[in-house]
Amino acid sequence: MPPAKYWDQTRVGEQVQHNYAFISKLFDDVGQKAFRDKLFAYATEDDLRAALIAEGIPLLNGVRLMVVDIENARTKTFGPIDAANENFYLLTLPPVPRRPTSDPTKADYKRNQAWEGAWHHAIVDGYGL
Repeated sequence: MPPAKYWDQTRVGEQVQHNYAFISKLFDDVGQKAFRDKLFAYATEDDLRAALIAEGIPLLNGVRLMVVDIENARTKTFGPIDAANENFYLLTLPPVPRRPTSDPTKADYKRNQAWEGAWHHAIVDGYGL
C-alpha cells in the first residue's frame, strides 16, 4: 500500500502555519536536539501519533508510523511495517540548515528554509513532513 496522508484543500494555509511551527522547532539553535529526542522517546505508536497531532501534523487513524531523523542519522518504527499491506506515514526530520549567516543577505536563510519546507509539504505532499 502507498504511504497515506490526510488532505483537505480548504485547510492548506492553516497547515502551512502548523508545518512552519514544527520545522522551526527542528531548526531551533537551542532546542532542536531535545525536540527530536522527544519524538524518538515515545513508547508507543499511539503516543507518537497523539504528539504529532498536537503539533498540528494530521494523521489518519490506523496509519503506521516511521520516523527518520536526517540530522542524527536514526530511524524509529514500532515493529516492522508491512509496506505491501499496511498504510504508513514516513515523518522525515530534515537536518538543520547550516549556511553561514554572517552575510546580512543570508541572515534569514534558516527561516526561509522553514517556510519553503512548510509550503512544499502542505501543497505537494498533502500536509505531512
